Amino acid sequence: MDRLEIYHRSFTAAIKQASVDKEAHMVVDRAVFYGVRMANEMMKDGRKYTDVEGLESHFQFYEVVMSLMTLLTPRRITVIFPIIKSYDGERAGWKDYFSTIKMIENHGWDELIGDPFDFIWDYENWELRFFMTHFISIMSDMRRVQGHPSIAEEWAAENGIPMYRQHTASNGKEYMVDSNGRSFPLQKPRPKHLKIVAGRRVSRT
Repeated sequence: MDRLEIYHRSFTAAIKQASVDKEAHMVVDRAVFYGVRMANEMMKDGRKYTDVEGLESHFQFYEVVMSLMTLLTPRRITVIFPIIKSYDGERAGWKDYFSTIKMIENHGWDELIGDPFDFIWDYENWELRFFMTHFISIMSDMRRVQGHPSIAEEWAAENGIPMYRQHTASNGKEYMVDSNGRSFPLQKPRPKHLKIVAGRRVSRT
């Protein structure tokens, strides 16, 4: 039995228990833990959905896990997904252990987290970060198959930033297409270990 199957069985068992008694904290905690692990393992497994039905099914799974997270408090989240012990975020300009603790203190350790999206955004933990990244990717894919720009494309358009998509022709050559449909060949950088050597004329004797 692989890890994905283990997570799936554990998540399903926890969900059944949680649906009966949502006040059973340990059961809900376990459901969230295995739900996040299952979601990340599915993406690691290379699962990619290109049809609406597959994406909607995947999206609904994330929605279930996110809805369970609303029943948690920051104190319980730190037990399930401990804060990463990185401490130089303020100097570098990114979130770290201290910024996460400050966010939790402002929120309240024993208050329900409310919107999981906002909470996870400021929470320093790799598993939750991957989970949220995958969730955003699925939302973007859903928008594309429905004929809308992705989240990144919409943000770029609002901020005047050009977006390009990479394609591969039947002859194997790669090219880029901008938002106006204009294409141009993809110029790959020359490997650093290769250098152009000027030709030297050889005299014949």
